[in-house]
Amino acid sequence: MGRLGKRKEHNTMTINQYLKGHRAELHRMIDVVCPNHPKTDQELRLWILNDEGLYNYVKSEGVRL
Repeated sequence: MGRLGKRKEHNTMTINQYLKGHRAELHRMIDVVCPNHPKTDQELRLWILNDEGLYNYVKSEGVRL
């Protein structure tokens, strides 16, 4: 069986751990819809929790939300 359908449950991390390693990636994703928006960690958390696409993406990366 390929990688499809396999969850990354064994690789779970907190949202803070994810932000430390993926901040630039999240900034690029958000800049597509809201250019030049200042993004603190708290604002990034709010984007993740309120944007369905980001929420699903971060969950698929193994983040516990």
